Formats: sequence, C-alpha cells, structure tokens
Amino acid sequence: PNNIFTLARSKANGKPSHPSLRSPFHKHKVDKKDIGLNFFYLMYTYAYPFNGTSNVVKKERRGEVFYHVHQQILARYNFERLCNGLHRTTRLNNFDKPLNEPYFPKLNTTVGSRNYPARFADSVLDDLAREKDKLTVDKSALSRFRDRILEACDKGYALCANNKSVALDDDTGIDVLGNMIQSSPLSPNQEYYGDLANLGHLFIGFCHDPDGRNLEGFGVISDPATALRDPAFYRWYALIVDMCNHHKRSLPHYTKEELGYPGINITHVETFILTKQGAPVKNELLTFWEKNDINISKGLDFSPTEPLFARITHMQHQKYSYKIVVENSGSQCEASVRIFLAPKKDESNNLFSFDDQRDFFIEMDYFNVTLRPGSNTIVRRSTDSSILDWMKYSVSNKFRMKHSDKPNNYTGLGWPLNLLVPKGKAKGFECDLFVMVGKDLIKPHGSDRSLGFPFDRPASSKVHHLSDFLCENMFVQTVKLYFLNQTLDKTDGASQPFVN
Repeated sequence: PNNIFTLARSKANGKPSHPSLRSPFHKHKVDKKDIGLNFFYLMYTYAYPFNGTSNVVKKERRGEVFYHVHQQILARYNFERLCNGLHRTTRLNNFDKPLNEPYFPKLNTTVGSRNYPARFADSVLDDLAREKDKLTVDKSALSRFRDRILEACDKGYALCANNKSVALDDDTGIDVLGNMIQSSPLSPNQEYYGDLANLGHLFIGFCHDPDGRNLEGFGVISDPATALRDPAFYRWYALIVDMCNHHKRSLPHYTKEELGYPGINITHVETFILTKQGAPVKNELLTFWEKNDINISKGLDFSPTEPLFARITHMQHQKYSYKIVVENSGSQCEASVRIFLAPKKDESNNLFSFDDQRDFFIEMDYFNVTLRPGSNTIVRRSTDSSILDWMKYSVSNKFRMKHSDKPNNYTGLGWPLNLLVPKGKAKGFECDLFVMVGKDLIKPHGSDRSLGFPFDRPASSKVHHLSDFLCENMFVQTVKLYFLNQTLDKTDGASQPFVN
C-alpha cells in the first residue's frame, strides 16, 4: 500500500515516472509523449494531407516537405538517444524479422471509447485480412513497393502511369520521390509505386490482430495524433528517410560557389544566458523538467464554458540568445542566417565524420538580415526561432486568455519551444553549433535552396570532417548541453530553474 501511495504522490506532483528502466526504450520515453510534439505532427498531417481534391493535396513542395519533416524528427530522436547513452535507431528494413520493441500505450480515445492496443515484444508483421475494415494487403507489398522506388532512384527517373517518365533530378527529384513514398494524387504512378509510408503505419498498427479475429483496433502508430509515441515509428522512418537519402547521394555535391558568399566572413559565434548577477553564461545551454498547466479544453469532444487545465511535467530549457559577428567587406546587402546543432561525437565517443554527422544536424533557426559594410553584430533570442510557432506560448500560465487572443497566424506547425534544445547530460554533452550566412533569402515557404541545405547532400570526397566543409561565411562553435535533473514548478509562479 505504501508503494501505491508513493507512486500516486509522484504522479500528482508531476514527476516523470517510468515502469522500468531495464528497457532502453524507457530512457527516451518522456520526449515522445510530449503534448507539443504529438500536436505538431498531427497539425503537419492536417496541413499536408495525402488524399482529397487536387486543390487540397497539391501544396508547394509537398513531397520535399514530407521528407524534410521526417528527416528532422528522426535527427532529433537520434540526437536525444545519444544524450541518453543509446545508439541511433536501426532501420526497419527486414519485414520478416520480428519487432523487438514492445509498446504498451496505456492510452484510450474518446472515439468509440476504446483503448489503444499493446504490441508485445517480438511481434511479427503479417498479411492484413481485415474484411470489416476493407483492408486486405499482402505483406509482400512492402518489399515490392520499396524495391520499385529504390530502382527509380538508381535509374534517376520514375515511370508515369501514361508510360512516360519523370526525372528525379537535383531540382524537383526529392519532391517527386516524397509524393511517391507517401502516395497521393501527385504521385507519378500510384498503382505501380504504391503507398509505402502509410502501409508501414497499417502493418505495424495491426500486427497484434492482422485478420481482425480479436476485434482489436489499430495501434497508436496508425493515428497521427499518437504515432510519435511508438518507437517503431522511428525505425520505420529510418527506412523511409534512408530511401530519400539514397536519391540524395546520387546528386552532385554543393560547390564552393553554391556554399560561399564572397565578401562575407563570420568571425565569432557564441550562445549566452543572461544571469541576474555576474557575467553571462556562454556556450552552455541548460535543460530541466518543468511543471505546467495546459489548457486542453479545445481537444475535448464537448465544449466547456471555461478553460479546462491539465497539469503536466515536460522537458524545458533556459532561454538563451545567439551572438553572431559578421564582417562585410562589400556594400550593404541582404543575407540569410541558418543555425544548426549536432552532436560532436558518435556512440563510440569518436569524432563524427562529416557524412555521418550530416544526419544529426537539427535546425535551430533561420532568418534574414541586412548586413552593413564593416562589422555587424547579430543578436537573436532563442524564443524568436523561425521553427517555432504559437505553441511556444501555450505551455505557460500566460496562455490563460480568451479565444480572441489567439494569434491569427496560428498554424500549430512549429516545433514545440520546450523541445528546441536536446536534453544533454548532467556532466555536459558536447555539440557543434553551425552558423551559415548565405546569399539566398528565406521566404515564407523556405528558400530557393533545398530544405535542409547545406546538409541534405554528401560533400566532395575531400571533406572528411565538418572543419573541412567550412567556408568564410560559416562558423562552428562548441556548445555543451547540461541537463539539470530537477523540476521547475511554474504553477506557483517560479521563473528560474537555479539561483543565479
């Protein structure tokens, strides 16, 4: 009984609780359950649907966005795994091998008042024969569609339904490929290339009851509102992203002319956290737990007259800023700034090769600036990051506001602010902070460059490490991520995780 009350108090106080840490999966469980993270993915699927009329599905660079969103989710997931002392996730490429990751969601949905079913360790994928759901697909379809798509990557073109072909070139190839992998009316040949990405969700989501004999519904991976909770999601998209990278590896590497910006030289980069007293903390970022109240009234199937709050504990970081010093030897010009972060060392504590480290670079911010002749000092707050959205205001007591106070440009597509900075380690986790000033400007839907530029393609054979890749308009600063295993209770008005 005492243990039961202890567990109940722990849950009431919002302290993260795990059933067991024997499984490596549980070391990384909290982030995948984050409300903002799952909300982000749900809103992404709403903004870029794969079925519907042409005006609904046909979005600018839809296929490329599909690749980039999942590549960044996977990069952040593997980044966090390294912070937790785990290896990067492995591809789910052998469809005959059992899934060794069990998952017990302990979650239900108001739709039909049903529980999401569990998946036991060493579950196998099987033919789907669920007549009631009108879902009959042989498992061999997974291998067949995967191999056809890879064949198109090798040949450099995809076959269209009208017996013509479309090139998978360095301009629109990744967009075509993304629309092939997650099939939509934009696919050049839906029947031939199938719907590999969504089939993976179905085969994994029904592996506990492939023929429906037990009248069980789909698992969390088949629901976009919960898919990111399942570790199998990341194994599946490790395969999907690798297929896209297979195409990217066939493209020519970026030249110095494409990467450089004549007359622009970055001389200094640092991050800093302001303190109440003393000097700012430089090149050290701090993460911790934060307890908060969040308004869940808009996610209910009834309309409460007053806001309804749930108390949660989630990952958070101390606000910080970037300081970037740029020398412009020419006339006044417009430029873009891209900021990325990646682990410095791999699972074996060896320095990453450039080609390996590329897969770990996560976007932290991107924005446009005007550079005057001479020295320019750019200061940018982390809370202004372009990859964030209105969600950065929702996990805070400040969000207790009227519906009319919600910004008109709210989309929900931004990465959640509380997960902007990876967890790090108590003793510090060394990272490379990469900053690039480019001549292409950031537009509302990205830039004229490929999403993920400049790390979306392999470099020339002369580039072995990140230092070999740098031009004068780039800079790398070592930054350490420190994890403080304490909980900041924002429900009582506290604002600082430590005494300055």
